[in-house]
Amino acid sequence: MRRRLAAALKAPQMRSGALTLLIAAAGGLVFDRLDMPAAWLGGAAIAVALATLAGVKTRLPAGLRRPVFLVLGVSMATGIEPSTLGRTAEWPLSLALLVPVVAGIVAGSYLVLRRVAGWDRATAFYASVPGALSYVMAVALQSPADIRRVATSQSIRLLTLVAILPLVLGGPAMEMAAADPAFPQAYATPGDIALLLAASGLAGWMAERLRVPAGMLTGAFVMSAALHGAGLVAALPLPLWLAGPAFVCLGALAGSRMSGIGPGELAATAAVSALALLAGLAVSLGGALAAVSLTSARLPQALLAFAPGGLDAMVAIAVILHTDPAFVATHQLARFLGILLVLPAAVRLLGIPRTTPED
Repeated sequence: MRRRLAAALKAPQMRSGALTLLIAAAGGLVFDRLDMPAAWLGGAAIAVALATLAGVKTRLPAGLRRPVFLVLGVSMATGIEPSTLGRTAEWPLSLALLVPVVAGIVAGSYLVLRRVAGWDRATAFYASVPGALSYVMAVALQSPADIRRVATSQSIRLLTLVAILPLVLGGPAMEMAAADPAFPQAYATPGDIALLLAASGLAGWMAERLRVPAGMLTGAFVMSAALHGAGLVAALPLPLWLAGPAFVCLGALAGSRMSGIGPGELAATAAVSALALLAGLAVSLGGALAAVSLTSARLPQALLAFAPGGLDAMVAIAVILHTDPAFVATHQLARFLGILLVLPAAVRLLGIPRTTPED
């Protein structure tokens, strides 16, 4: 009896999850047929976002998140080979730029949301923090911030970056990949795939047990980087039959975050969020140009490394566009970890209460 009841309760969630994946796959297929860059990721995100705004109940089945993050974590390091590690000597210069760049992104976005839109300090601040969305939302829930505005603004920024950056960077990135022998056209062998998934899955599981932020994604990336860097597996990308579904699921997750937003609220929040995003992108572009001048990084990979988007989404775009995923992943991960460490101190510095007045 209990099993039947549990199955009945899960049935609507299963149907909405299946419908979401179907919509995401259809969007990815359409974008792929139109020969759009990052088609399976961007097409899925836009299709699910439109369906969500139309009132369709969308969600990514919870059981898919770990496998998706495992595949994405493995993909982050597929461009690494033993000789690649020598280039990391240059990365401290660009990593050091993350500090002023992230501070500038937050400050620029905050000023727009605070001065132009008139949002309160807590809401403007949490809506301005780039990436680490789950952690930011968890902290924001313990403050007077308007959670609906924070979630909407963050979702609009992520969705916009996922949809636009591949279009902006697609041409230059693809030309760079075609001219660079470091990006081969072959794919990882079944043996390498099995080793990568098994070892990276174990590393991700251990990272989760140790409460490492984004444990499965982080652990899988570190193990995949170690295996590639040691030359135990070839520096070849994962085949589309494995990476494609992961990108579709990630797009579905991004698009489903538009749930519960009314037309009027969406229009008002989207307008001011676009201005805040432009302010953040201007700072990111400045950091990317500085990184290009100080290191051997090229503009597409540098812009993805400094873009104010989610860790998983930005690295997924780098994987798809062959723009040095290891470089992008390292910088995005450093920013992600930095936000986790600095956010509590920033909240105290701004005098934002940790609990709502009712508490």
